[in-house]
Amino acid sequence: MDSLDAILECDALDVDFSDKGPILERPAENPDIITFFQEFKDVALGSSLRECNIWFTELSCRWRTREASPELGGEFRLRDLYDSILLPPPQFTAETASGRDLEIFSQLRVIDFPQHAGTGHFAAIRIQDDVDPLEMWYYDMRLSTAPGHESDLIRMESSYCEYLDALVLTKGVFGWQYLFTDISLQGIVFRETVARLEKMLELFPTLFPDHDYGPLAARLEARR
Repeated sequence: MDSLDAILECDALDVDFSDKGPILERPAENPDIITFFQEFKDVALGSSLRECNIWFTELSCRWRTREASPELGGEFRLRDLYDSILLPPPQFTAETASGRDLEIFSQLRVIDFPQHAGTGHFAAIRIQDDVDPLEMWYYDMRLSTAPGHESDLIRMESSYCEYLDALVLTKGVFGWQYLFTDISLQGIVFRETVARLEKMLELFPTLFPDHDYGPLAARLEARR
């Protein structure tokens, strides 16, 4: 909430839309609706996920810089984690999809989707038995066009809770998730992504001085 308020109050940013609420009641244990389903019996939906869950039906924002050149923008759309888990997996219609991708897609539940940007990107948590912490994955329909990548899916080096922590820093800058993947951002496919991340690291320490952007700068440098 503080991070969203910082965006709304920043004079250097124009906010196209934002939504905050309503707030859900935080239960003492995982919601009964989750434990009721047999398919989640061996899935690690423990107290750590419950504690870092946003407990909003939706928390979203789309923004862009007012005067910076080139323009920098971002968007996030989060929902209550348990609502997201109960939704169907994302649709995947590529005729050339590998068996690996089809299996992973069937286990994904979208937790962050920039709906209004029309980028086709999303971040998702992977529902697997006896895996703790649950994996986070990122989908980018351009990824398979990059040299050395045959899939549009890539695993993130973060848990769900760490994803939310990173989102507080990045404010949803498009492509920030690549900073938390084992990937090289060299090449024409990622040229715009790198430019946005460089602009973020140039502007945000001034716009949001309460945060330390050194670790993100180190992550970008490691992926050049």
